[in-house]
Amino acid sequence: MAAIGLRSKLAPTLLVLLSATLPCFADRASDVRARITYVASALANGNPDDAITPFDKAMLGYSKLQSYFAALTDSFDVVSEVEITDEDDGEQQTTIKANWTLHLSDKTAGSDRQRTYAATVELKPNGKKWQIVSFSPVEMFNPQGLATFGK
Repeated sequence: MAAIGLRSKLAPTLLVLLSATLPCFADRASDVRARITYVASALANGNPDDAITPFDKAMLGYSKLQSYFAALTDSFDVVSEVEITDEDDGEQQTTIKANWTLHLSDKTAGSDRQRTYAATVELKPNGKKWQIVSFSPVEMFNPQGLATFGK
């Protein structure tokens, strides 16, 4: 009988604990995806300074990425399609794998191009927001690499 009494007292407690943790996972996924969407939206708005803000300044390739964003938005109107193909949530890090397609309209020549990449994005919490600490391939944003990168 004691076990049943304990069980009936534990069930509501477990339910409360589970319901308290489930939104955290849902919020985490949406927060992480929001950071990627933020980058894509900033590029679409022609704002390279906003596009770089979710990235950790200590990230390998940060300066190169910053210059690519500036050059890309100077030369092209950019529209991104990002399809998340995998998400691996660790205790203090999330890794996203995505098919990232860049639709580029040359501002001068008026020609359109499209590039699709398998991107890997690693994010870590930084205060209340997630910060991108690794992004590969950075070269996908290289406006000079139109003929050599992508599919």
